[in-house]
Amino acid sequence: LADLVDDGATFRAEYVPAAVTALFATAEAGDLVAAAVVEAAAQVLADNAVPPCVASASADDDAHVVLGGRVLTQHTTLSRRVIARLAAGAPEVHASVVPAAPVVGALLWAHDLTASDAAARAAFRQRILASPTIDG
Repeated sequence: LADLVDDGATFRAEYVPAAVTALFATAEAGDLVAAAVVEAAAQVLADNAVPPCVASASADDDAHVVLGGRVLTQHTTLSRRVIARLAAGAPEVHASVVPAAPVVGALLWAHDLTASDAAARAAFRQRILASPTIDG
């Protein structure tokens, strides 16, 4: 990571992708500090996702959350930890990481808001989520 700092003190924004890749590679190689950073990130992501997910689950229906983004799709170590933490904090929430453009989540949300028929919502969700995913 020292190579990503210009003058020993200034971290440049364009180096963030390389720093993230280095962090995950270091964690996967067994570095305890890097692994703790990844674990803390998973905890923060799960902690922020559980309350709205639980609130959206009803007595009749489990909540489904679709996670995405470059870091979660490229680094399965993090995504699996987030999914595990979500499952522990809210068993009624089913999470998937969809390696698709962020617009997929927007499509699912828009369809859920506009489709009045539960069967139509379920069929649409099934088709969209049938793409390759990283599931917990």
